[in-house]
Amino acid sequence: MLAHEGEFMSFLNSSSALSALDYIVLFNSDIFIPSNGGNMGRALQGHRVYMGHRKCIRPNKRTLMLPLFEDPSISDEEFNLFSTILSFS
Repeated sequence: MLAHEGEFMSFLNSSSALSALDYIVLFNSDIFIPSNGGNMGRALQGHRVYMGHRKCIRPNKRTLMLPLFEDPSISDEEFNLFSTILSFS
């Protein structure tokens, strides 16, 4: 768990603050898999590369990742293992 219940209550009415929290968490994460081709994902990838962070995974979502996102039976551990395998390929 990244936060305790109630810690985000002061941010719920501010989409800019929530976006900033997303950016900070994703910037400092070990692995970043963008969920879409939007500007925030591209800016974050560039910022991570510039600062020397680990590489970003840009898989072909339709063939590799979409089944994982849609399958509720896959546990977090299995998803993390698959993400790790993709990051080294």
